[in-house]
Amino acid sequence: MHALRRRSQRSRMTWDRFKTLVARHIPKVRVHHPYPNQRFAS
Repeated sequence: MHALRRRSQRSRMTWDRFKTLVARHIPKVRVHHPYPNQRFAS
């Protein structure tokens, strides 16, 4: 956020605008691997 605010050539970056950019471009966090107890239980 602070880097975008400093580098912006147009208007200043607000937190509301930053949150919409994050929601649009950064994917949600997901667990792709099972927990270690389940993986090594074979």
